[in-house]
Amino acid sequence: MAITNQIDVKVGACLRRIRFERTRALADLAAAIGVGVEVMLAVENGEKRISAHLMVALCQELNVRPSEFFAWSDDLETKTPQSEVSAA
Repeated sequence: MAITNQIDVKVGACLRRIRFERTRALADLAAAIGVGVEVMLAVENGEKRISAHLMVALCQELNVRPSEFFAWSDDLETKTPQSEVSAA
């Protein structure tokens, strides 16, 4: 079983929500940005981390800003990153 990162899962969920809001089929969006359906599905499920290149392509195709993939993170600035807590 693959280890997933919760941030990747949340980013993927935001991507899926945005895609649904724009009524885009997974296969259609994947073809438009030049990746396979398997890649898109893995990103939406948080199993694959979204690259900067892929994020730019998605933003252009979906007409969104990169920050929309992090809509859930409004409270992140007030929290200490887990890696800093572990290192202390």
